Amino acid sequence: MKPLKHSSASEQRVSHTRVWALALPIMLSNVSESLLGIADTMVIGRLGEEGLIGAIAIGAIIFSFLFWAFGFLRLSTGGFTAQANGANDEKEIAAVLLRATSIGLIIGLLILFTQTWSRTLAFWWFALQPALEGHATTYFDIRIWSAPAAMVTYVVLGWLVGLQRTGYVLVLQLVLNGTNIVLDVIFVYWLGWAVEGIAYATVIAQWVTLILSFFMAYRLMPKVRLTKRELLDRDKFLVLLKANINIMLRTLCLIFAFAEFSRQSEKMGTLTLDANSVLLQFSSLAAHALDGFAHAAEGLCGAAIGAKSKTRLRDAFFKTSLWSGVFSVLIAVVFWFSGPLIIDSLTTNLSVRETAKEFLLWAVIFPPLAFASFQFDGLFFAATRAAEIRNAMFVSLMLYLAAIWAFTQFFGNHGLWLALALFMVLRAVTLVFYYPRIEAGLSSANSAGAKARA
Repeated sequence: MKPLKHSSASEQRVSHTRVWALALPIMLSNVSESLLGIADTMVIGRLGEEGLIGAIAIGAIIFSFLFWAFGFLRLSTGGFTAQANGANDEKEIAAVLLRATSIGLIIGLLILFTQTWSRTLAFWWFALQPALEGHATTYFDIRIWSAPAAMVTYVVLGWLVGLQRTGYVLVLQLVLNGTNIVLDVIFVYWLGWAVEGIAYATVIAQWVTLILSFFMAYRLMPKVRLTKRELLDRDKFLVLLKANINIMLRTLCLIFAFAEFSRQSEKMGTLTLDANSVLLQFSSLAAHALDGFAHAAEGLCGAAIGAKSKTRLRDAFFKTSLWSGVFSVLIAVVFWFSGPLIIDSLTTNLSVRETAKEFLLWAVIFPPLAFASFQFDGLFFAATRAAEIRNAMFVSLMLYLAAIWAFTQFFGNHGLWLALALFMVLRAVTLVFYYPRIEAGLSSANSAGAKARA
């Protein structure tokens, strides 16, 4: 496998076709992941027992903390790989994968060893009702065993995005989520395992996907010889670790924001929690679809940064953002017309259905309000500007928490959704102020190169 070449003048601009070629496989793979969440909700929801949907939702959020807190394994790997790809550095492409995989495996094992502490802390934070806690405990104790597979899979997915091999990402996600959905049906409907079935399905699917990802990585790995010194380069390891820590802090803030949303929902009652959990499936579906353009921005902008091309950077970011904005409006239209039908398909509980429909408008306006935040995330991950990402997210989170406190007192659940909408807008606004640093970095790199040539 050879890195993509980007040096000719004719390649200074990114075609709209190229944007879609990269975004579409990610969109499909991410939508399949969102469909998994919908399938989990539908399978449990059809049982008709109040509280089961909420228990699965809370359990999924807990694992978002535990797993996606280490999502930097995908995000930073994608950024560094994209830059190495833009620079046509095959050795660094291989080294990034191996360094990140070793870190991912260690983290996965640590999660297993500390599972009791993690569960205790998570349940203390949510202060779950007894009925919910029993179901959530069952889910947690089973799903935790997917940790090592999830961590290493993050690494491979990020590496593939950095190489702009999004078709491979699609295959992995389809295998992961397709296997999970099939096993959901078998375990819950046929074997009657309920919450246990949802958890076992996830664990098995995750390990199957890891095995497939190893085969893909082996096939695409550049055929180069890495010395021990090149692989264990101290400076590059430190840069990777520093970026990972900052991205982890950013991701924890993001997950905390959605966890707080669910916590506030539960405080309003089980009915509100279930209804909001159903509507979050809409938001998740939109986010995963729009994330395809963010991944396209990460790969294309990262390659432009690696090639030190400001022209290509601006062009790639503009075109990926343009299509993301257009697509967000289309998603909103679909949600407006099909929302009630989707809600009815997710749960048989009439009270949950009516409550979810009352707040459906928030799910409709979510995509147009949120797309810019995804695009700026993709750009800053491509630039591996981890400190700026961390700072912007922290400011957004503080304002979001203040908004929850203020809005819910006057508007109840509508206020909670309003705060979430504001949070998505703030994520983009706070990153806009840091954008000049990315271009300044390219200018300084070009100046240094010119002096070296002189």
